[in-house]
Amino acid sequence: GMMGFSQFLPIALLSLPAGQAADIFDRRRILIIGQLLMAVWGACMAADSYWLGRSGHVVLFAVLALAILMCNSITLAFARPCRASILPHIVPTKLFTNAVTWNSSLFEIACVVGPALGGFLIRFGTPVAYLVSAVLLVVCMFMTLPLPRVRVKARQATNFHSLLAGVRFVFSTDLLLSTMSLDLFAVL
Repeated sequence: GMMGFSQFLPIALLSLPAGQAADIFDRRRILIIGQLLMAVWGACMAADSYWLGRSGHVVLFAVLALAILMCNSITLAFARPCRASILPHIVPTKLFTNAVTWNSSLFEIACVVGPALGGFLIRFGTPVAYLVSAVLLVVCMFMTLPLPRVRVKARQATNFHSLLAGVRFVFSTDLLLSTMSLDLFAVL
């Protein structure tokens, strides 16, 4: 439960400011920094799980793991909006629908295959699985470097009032509300 909470809380608290950051700053740069930081958190988890298995300080290493997971979630809160909004800037308009279809399909395949591969890697030890994840994130970071810079200038002042304007828009639009209620019903 603590692991889930330490991952949920940063994303819940930072999703709006992170989305606003993606609208203001270079999305590619935020994404690259996010991938690098997630690789660092993966290496930290590898070290934590390695030393956890070799010492009797279970509580200390469990607390460290929770802190690392929270740092990873903070990083994800900022990286996800950038990753989601960069696709229209790298794909021509006439191919955008096809690109979204491929992107969604590959994401769903990764959601199924990724945990299976992770489970296989754990056979070699949890630190190995974390290190492989960290290395793949570094590879992903280098693959992101050639993407074009995407900086969207804010159309209005960026402050707490503009942050809440997006929330008001979501709750004042019937189509978005009905979609959100359908998503919530599907989760339940």
